[in-house]
Amino acid sequence: MKKTAFRPGGQILVLSMIFTICFISSPSILEAIQGETSFPPYHVHLSWTDDPATSMTILWRTESQTESIVKYSKIDEAVNIVNGTVFKPQWDNSYIHTVHLNNLESGTEYSYMCGSSAGWSPEYYFITAPAEQETFSFLLAGDSRNKGYNDPSLEDWEAVVRAMREDMGSHEGGYDFFHFIGDNIYDGSQNHVWNSWLDILGIISDGIPFMESAGNHEYVYKTSTPHPQYLDLFEHPKNELWYSYNYSSAHIISIATDHPFTTGTPQYQWLKDDLIKSSGDEKRSWILVMLHRPPFTSVDEGNEDIQNHLCPLFEEYGVDMVFAGHEHIYERFYPLDCSGNIVDQNRTYYEELSAPVYVVDGCAGAPQYHGTPKNWTVHMENRLGYSRVTIYENGTFHFQHISLTGSGTEVVDEFYINRFHQDNSRIIDENSDEDKGFALIPLLVTGAVLVFCIVLIVLMTKRKKNPN
Repeated sequence: MKKTAFRPGGQILVLSMIFTICFISSPSILEAIQGETSFPPYHVHLSWTDDPATSMTILWRTESQTESIVKYSKIDEAVNIVNGTVFKPQWDNSYIHTVHLNNLESGTEYSYMCGSSAGWSPEYYFITAPAEQETFSFLLAGDSRNKGYNDPSLEDWEAVVRAMREDMGSHEGGYDFFHFIGDNIYDGSQNHVWNSWLDILGIISDGIPFMESAGNHEYVYKTSTPHPQYLDLFEHPKNELWYSYNYSSAHIISIATDHPFTTGTPQYQWLKDDLIKSSGDEKRSWILVMLHRPPFTSVDEGNEDIQNHLCPLFEEYGVDMVFAGHEHIYERFYPLDCSGNIVDQNRTYYEELSAPVYVVDGCAGAPQYHGTPKNWTVHMENRLGYSRVTIYENGTFHFQHISLTGSGTEVVDEFYINRFHQDNSRIIDENSDEDKGFALIPLLVTGAVLVFCIVLIVLMTKRKKNPN
């Protein structure tokens, strides 16, 4: 192979290029040339403030005031550009950006980038909610907080989120959103702990919406005033404290149990009106309630105000599930009426419910409690973990609680609820032993007919051979 001569002029050109690269790579010189330092987005996360089928809200932070821009598009189609808002909170030197995307197509995947000329995020993806009833799944957890004011460690919260991330990669169809049921950090005024908490949330939050029901640690101690950090760092519908949203066949209600909620309060009246409306909505087969303080628990006496004021509404208007946190433990109850009486003794399979199934899931990182199961307890765990729900298009509700082990995760509790069709034919779970028995009936009938035909043929053959 003929070698190319390396001439002195070439040396000068190469040295000049190296010098130029080193020169403009110097941060101070680069800043002088560009006129500004790079300020890329961080703590990017999604949520809904409007209809999940046609909208998405994107929130992020930067270290300097920049524009708030989102570039988004359907896969392989033209890019749309939307501008949003930016403000500097009183409690921090960062800037918080919010962009609302509207008029999206339901059940559609979009790619997006957020930021400005000062820095852009990587390309992320999200999928809007379906317009019709389709199978979907979501994640659920509560109580991720650190141990105390002087202990900012969130390693257990990180372990749970990383387990969720691995689950998201292996679960068919992924997960459509994550609803958190309160108590993010121990002291909601500690900005450095919020930063760590949001860093960890970022492991999963750029692709699925994050919704939350505020816990007691999101409030200034013993008041009905939320920490401004909580209100500024997240975007949820309406007043962000009590709200509801629809996803496919489910109507999901979020309640603030550290805000006044007893009969006659604005939150109580809003809840009653929302339940009246949703219980008559034929498109929503399921009503799920998310709140922080549990009405029932085996750790202590539970919350009597919720039992007396809210549970009667849950029972009257056909709420299917009530998910709570606060107690750092996992506990599932038999279906209970508003007085705490068991109304159904089944453990893993239900048809139409006359009262809600209550679940406490406070296992997302806070120090775990120890409780003694009572007669209403179906299952109890005091290990780190989270829950997942799948609601199938055919009318089946499937709940699982996942516990972290030393080497991975395991499903430690699960149950099904199966609905009736309009023709009253029961939706059968394909894994049910009882239902497999019903499925065998046609095979048995076919087998009996076949045996009868064989016997008949044999008898006729014998008759021909022995006519007398």
